[in-house]
Amino acid sequence: MNIISIIADVKTLFNKGQAIKGSGFLANTEAFAAALYAFLSALVVLLNDLGLTVQVGGTDLHTMANGWTITASLVYSIYRITTNSAAGFSSSSSPPSVQ
Repeated sequence: MNIISIIADVKTLFNKGQAIKGSGFLANTEAFAAALYAFLSALVVLLNDLGLTVQVGGTDLHTMANGWTITASLVYSIYRITTNSAAGFSSSSSPPSVQ
């Protein structure tokens, strides 16, 4: 293995990473967290109005919404990496040679 092939492999890896890079991904994740927080807040208010006491504070709602959003974001990221042929590491038929 020589330094030129290592540099070429690193460049290939970075180019593959560009295939899944999206500036809208973070904005969509933040929007999903805000929408989930609003939904959970409305659900708690509705349940309280119907007489079902739900003792969940704003901090707890915020933590739950962000936790679920982070989990969904991680699962979606793994899905994008595994289903995108331009991303990730490609398998080779021969192992790397040592020089």
